[in-house]
Amino acid sequence: MRFGSKPEPGEFILMRLFIPLLLLALLIPAIPSRAEELSGVAEVLTPDILRLNEINVRLAGMDGWQPGQTCPDTRNRPNPCGEEALTFLRSAAQQQMVYCAGFARDSEGRRTATCFQGGRDLGALMVRNGWAIATPRGASRYEAQEKIAREEKAGGWRGLPRYPPQAPDKWGVEQKMHKEQ
Repeated sequence: MRFGSKPEPGEFILMRLFIPLLLLALLIPAIPSRAEELSGVAEVLTPDILRLNEINVRLAGMDGWQPGQTCPDTRNRPNPCGEEALTFLRSAAQQQMVYCAGFARDSEGRRTATCFQGGRDLGALMVRNGWAIATPRGASRYEAQEKIAREEKAGGWRGLPRYPPQAPDKWGVEQKMHKEQ
């Protein structure tokens, strides 16, 4: 079709479809996706999983000590660090308004996000207080918090340097193996 000439029948239909599609494509990035952010009253399921509006969200960049997991103290006595981690996150977020953003999927296909309560990053709070470790994917994000928690022997790190705790993911694998036997 040349400018100023009458369009052929097929060209008119094509142009009529092309312009709205082009406008739609330009507008899509400006429309916020509900999947990218979520807020609601939190229910704490585990030391690293919240439920908001019936959606389970795993805190990104960290792995919390799990219920039933113990961590050694300075005398190598077991402490219920998993239950303590759960209690800590519940005191910070249970029945509180929580905002989560930056949704992704972890290696197991679970929804992950960075979640905040009252402007506090809950993952950073858990790691800094020794109730979670920075995960390899989130290490750069929470590495400084984990270093401080280790130095202060906070939470699950209280047995350091002599008695380090078992990483939550390794503990979970070990528990699954025991159940299968």
